[in-house]
Amino acid sequence: MSIPKKMFQIHGRQYYSESFKKFVVNEVESGRITKEGAKHKYKIGGNSSVLKWCRQYGKYHKYIESDQKMKTSSNESAYKKRIKELESALSDSRIRTLYLESVVEIVEEQTGVNIEKKYEEILLSEQKEKTKN
Repeated sequence: MSIPKKMFQIHGRQYYSESFKKFVVNEVESGRITKEGAKHKYKIGGNSSVLKWCRQYGKYHKYIESDQKMKTSSNESAYKKRIKELESALSDSRIRTLYLESVVEIVEEQTGVNIEKKYEEILLSEQKEKTKN
């Protein structure tokens, strides 16, 4: 088997052809050479280039990709479920807020006392007491 054209340079950077990458991966996976040996034999730059090529073009890359897709789809369903839960909680909170606001309005109308203003005064007095201590 002949070695395909291995690389070309653009702006001082080395790029390797896909056929060369597959050739190197084939040699590594067949056991004829190690990843480190391929790096030295073919003068491949970068510390993890051959490893990346093995992940990309190797025997098992199809299985890894399908496993990642399954993980992604299960994550998506979990996220969708969580989003629905949060939307429901938000809706419940909005209903509760509307209820409490209407209760406050009714109490203020019946008693003639501004409850919100009283609450602010209570908070301010509590803060003053804490700063004194």
